[in-house]
Amino acid sequence: MVWFYNQTDVVYVPSRATGEELSEKGIPQEKIKFYPRGIDIERFHPSKANGFFHGRLRVIRKEIKLLYVGRVSREKNLPELVEVFKDLAALRTAVRLVVVGEGPYLEEMKRALDGLAGHVHRIPGRRGSVPGLCVERHLSVSLDHGHLR
Repeated sequence: MVWFYNQTDVVYVPSRATGEELSEKGIPQEKIKFYPRGIDIERFHPSKANGFFHGRLRVIRKEIKLLYVGRVSREKNLPELVEVFKDLAALRTAVRLVVVGEGPYLEEMKRALDGLAGHVHRIPGRRGSVPGLCVERHLSVSLDHGHLR
């Protein structure tokens, strides 16, 4: 990893903690630049709600909607999400998981969630649909613990 990053002129990091972690691993501090994350409040404004959950997915408004947007892969800790969602669905029937994205774990994830078909929806990754989904969901799911491996 150090060899790879040392081949670049600049390494952009999403947090100061990540920058410190890279520096501790041997990446020169002067190469590390903090690039803050943020939300485009115009794109993700509640007025952008598109009715996708209620209209296309037939999700009842009172149901709890969990949204995962990203690469569908093991390194995103999605097996952990599968187990947590199974437990949640056993406790509460009015809950839905919507997964937006593609990736190598997708087929395995589908098999692991077999039997919960009414609770789980998968939408191919479409950048334009994400803002509308985000403003309608109850929770966004992220299990990326942020550790460098």
